[in-house]
Amino acid sequence: MARLNPPSAKQLKPFSASLKMVEEQMGFAPNSMPLMAHRPAMLGSSMLFMNSILGHKGKKVSLVKGLAQFLRTLKWTVEARKAKEREIDPGLKQMIAFVTSNASGCRYCQAHTAHQAHRAGVAIEKIEALWNFTESNLFTSAEKSALALAFAAGQTPNAASDSHFDDLRRYFTEEQIVEIVGIIAMFGFLNRWNDTLQTPLESGPMEFSSRLSG
Repeated sequence: MARLNPPSAKQLKPFSASLKMVEEQMGFAPNSMPLMAHRPAMLGSSMLFMNSILGHKGKKVSLVKGLAQFLRTLKWTVEARKAKEREIDPGLKQMIAFVTSNASGCRYCQAHTAHQAHRAGVAIEKIEALWNFTESNLFTSAEKSALALAFAAGQTPNAASDSHFDDLRRYFTEEQIVEIVGIIAMFGFLNRWNDTLQTPLESGPMEFSSRLSG
């Protein structure tokens, strides 16, 4: 059973043609993609990204055009402005990404997200406390809830549970929970990409990480 309620027909309407195309390509309608419509821009950009990797000949161009048109429209809608106002705090986003990367073991992404968390205004002592956030009084209950899911979902096998989502609902809307899971999922990709390719760490994040460890 899905841990989030499905989006409304109104939320899915802008994607009807694109989702129909995905259904034709796969032979069935996947349940995973519509849940992203709680954050419409996330679904649109994810479909575009996935199609750039897995797209079928003859389908890619029309899908790209459809999504590009949708995203241009979305930019000017009231809903897009409201979604912007309800976004997760940028510092918390980076802390979620750090904890996810820590659970995965990707040192490259840990260095990046620690550096970006500080650039987003998170104090160094709080970044250092991310290693043991459950025991630290530097984090709010809402932050701990999001970070707990990040650590559980970043593991292999995935350790996320219904109780994580029950706790998240005390502090976050379903739209915000989708955003949290989106951050975790994006870094699932980035953790594997960078660990697999052994991406060299840049000087900025390296110097910042040295300050933390020092």
